[in-house]
Amino acid sequence: MAGVTAVGIKDARTFAMAFATSVTESTPEGESFVARNGKESLYTLMSTVFPPACQTDLKRHRYRSKIARAEFNKLVEASCGFKLARNRRKQLTSVAGTWLWCGRRLLDPAQPDDRAKLEREYDRLCSSFPPFATCPKDHFMSCLTELAASWLPRLEMPRRPAASLRSVPTDAAAVA
Repeated sequence: MAGVTAVGIKDARTFAMAFATSVTESTPEGESFVARNGKESLYTLMSTVFPPACQTDLKRHRYRSKIARAEFNKLVEASCGFKLARNRRKQLTSVAGTWLWCGRRLLDPAQPDDRAKLEREYDRLCSSFPPFATCPKDHFMSCLTELAASWLPRLEMPRRPAASLRSVPTDAAAVA
């Protein structure tokens, strides 16, 4: 991966929007979620797959040719139609915080249809952003596979049952 960090992208914002829409797809609202923050977020994925587009976390300098996490999140919300939803499921908040992208589904390379779509999107990103071609397709797919293997099972975990407000006795003997 030494060659990937040596190449930059002229317009990181345009690349970020294309990347976010390439690795996810729209679903009916409330049906699926994607991490907005944390180690399983789209920004973290993008910084792992193609670091030259991302601002470092050191915050000593601001590079115009790179995009920061907060800017990425604002951009995909405003320009790509990503919607926010508050979430309190512990299995999700422990790694992604309480705000998630709703109505978006992370494409899973383990699924044949998703893999074919991801391969087409990878080729589209390479043709639209030539420096991205320095990122090998195997690296792109393996990063997505790792994220999907970690994130998607969290969405399938059962929710904790809601606690009742109070216990109501069912027979008269219990009342007396």
